[in-house]
Amino acid sequence: MLSVVLFISPVFALIALGWWMKRASFVADAFWPPAEKIGYWFLLPSLIIDSLATNPLTGSAAGPFALAIAVTIIVPSALLFASRRLAGIAGSSFACVHQGAVRLNGLLAIAICIALLGPETLPLLAIMVAAWVPLSNSLSVYGFVLYGSGQPPGAGRIALEVIRSPIIFSVFIGLALNWLGAGPFIDRFIFFELLGRAALPVGLLAVGAALNVESLRALRWPVIWTTLLKLIAMPLLMTAVCRALELPPLAAAVAIICASMPSSPSGYLVARNLKGDHVLMAGIITLQTALSVITVTIFATYALSLL
Repeated sequence: MLSVVLFISPVFALIALGWWMKRASFVADAFWPPAEKIGYWFLLPSLIIDSLATNPLTGSAAGPFALAIAVTIIVPSALLFASRRLAGIAGSSFACVHQGAVRLNGLLAIAICIALLGPETLPLLAIMVAAWVPLSNSLSVYGFVLYGSGQPPGAGRIALEVIRSPIIFSVFIGLALNWLGAGPFIDRFIFFELLGRAALPVGLLAVGAALNVESLRALRWPVIWTTLLKLIAMPLLMTAVCRALELPPLAAAVAIICASMPSSPSGYLVARNLKGDHVLMAGIITLQTALSVITVTIFATYALSLL
């Protein structure tokens, strides 16, 4: 476990540094929105394009790997929707609980998997992004629209919210370049590689800056419940699914580590824009990110034991 701590501690140190920069006003507050925008639209998509275009995608157990992700998202999502009345949580707050339980911080997942398992995990991580992001985002939007308006949202509205993501476009671009045999050219023309190198440090600093510790002063039980679902129940479910599907060790390790990630900081913007309880969402994201230092270490140690 000590070796895992040594490998992933720089990742969480970058998040802590971003939090300090924001709170200490080390840089102007006006810096963070452009930094997040550049990372979202250019840096992370470039990392995904470069990894998909320049790495062989055969032999990665892509089908079972994607299926494991789908099952691990759909099962808890369905259980949450079915148990909403029993939970007694108001509509807008329940949508935040649901989102906090099914979305993940993909940037943190990529950083930790690369730190622990090496760059050979990039094709699997790109598949993870391609499967996890649209599915979890679609279900999250469905929850907010349904419980915000009381009416089932149309498929067109959900699709529009999902396809806006440049990350989704980057997956298709990377796959297309790989299929066209452009990988060697992309490997020599290092435009995407250079941009992609900045994705993790800039993105992790921005994650830290987005944390809202003040939102934890009055912890509500939905925050604690969602945190337990996301940080403990989901990686345990993923572990069971990987065993059932007999995933190769590397694919299983990546899947379990990704499932142990806290919820995405962008969930706060989704909650605010779709009239959810954004204060509750801020508390969920902050508590999950803080506690994930412990839970990710535990599940990552187990994932490494599979190799």
